Amino acid sequence: MLDVILPVASNGRNPILFVPSNPAGKALPRGPLAIVANGRPLVASVAKIAVNKVTEPDSTLNVLPSVLRGWFGEDAGKPGRRERVRLRQAGQSIVLEPVTPSADAAAA
Repeated sequence: MLDVILPVASNGRNPILFVPSNPAGKALPRGPLAIVANGRPLVASVAKIAVNKVTEPDSTLNVLPSVLRGWFGEDAGKPGRRERVRLRQAGQSIVLEPVTPSADAAAA
């Protein structure tokens, strides 16, 4: 079963997700990965070191920054912050969810 914690970081402009080198002894599959976030079906592009693009099926618009900022606020991924997300197996789906929501996001 997939259950991986990914730290949120910044690529200089937008928040992205770093992929651990060997999470819990299991490799995160590379390439397109069908996920669900906030109840929406999405497709994450998993590279060797990061997930920097998440799209809706049949779209090229990157929604990862808006998803992460929705959970953690406008400063998501900036230095000094410690946001994390989890990719976990839930039945037939892989769910992306926040692990450490910030006070800013909770107040919104």
